[in-house]
Amino acid sequence: MLTASSLLLAVALALGNEPGVANGAPLNHSASKAAAVPVPTPPTIVMVGDAAPDFSYKSFDGAWRKLADLRASGPVLLVLGPDTDELKALQAERDRLLDLGVIPVAICDVAPHTAYGMVRDMHLGFSLLADPQHVIAEQFNATDGHTLATAPAWFVVDQTGNVRAMGHGAFPPGGYVALASHALGVPLPNEVRQASKR
Repeated sequence: MLTASSLLLAVALALGNEPGVANGAPLNHSASKAAAVPVPTPPTIVMVGDAAPDFSYKSFDGAWRKLADLRASGPVLLVLGPDTDELKALQAERDRLLDLGVIPVAICDVAPHTAYGMVRDMHLGFSLLADPQHVIAEQFNATDGHTLATAPAWFVVDQTGNVRAMGHGAFPPGGYVALASHALGVPLPNEVRQASKR
């Protein structure tokens, strides 16, 4: 049976902390027994119209960045938990998404070196963020309740940071371009051309 102290030890080791040390000073175990068990935080449900969590991630150059940095270039399509086929499909839609001004970003529960290898080997032309601890996925309530792995989900986030469209459990079979266009109220590039010919 897993006790509270063995659970805390496992969490401390997983986070790279030495047991019994906080901020370089030994813990006073007798004073901290009451606060030893972390209080679980209920997951936040992100809905259309809500502000998207402004998560942090480590970029390819080693600098820490936020979702707001991505949004500075335009609306963002976040695709969480894609498999290789979904990454290939997103790559096929990349140029049309960029034509709409939408920045495609995939988030996978892999280590950073694995994400880099995937970008290189699959010739991906969009950002692939590593989320091995499922921190970003948890912020978007996109984890499997049983395994805690990242579950398939997608979010269209406008430039002000609000979620304009989203889906959980399955990726859209028709792709993202029309969804993003509709959610953001931006005409598809071929619709603009047809309207200008009239």
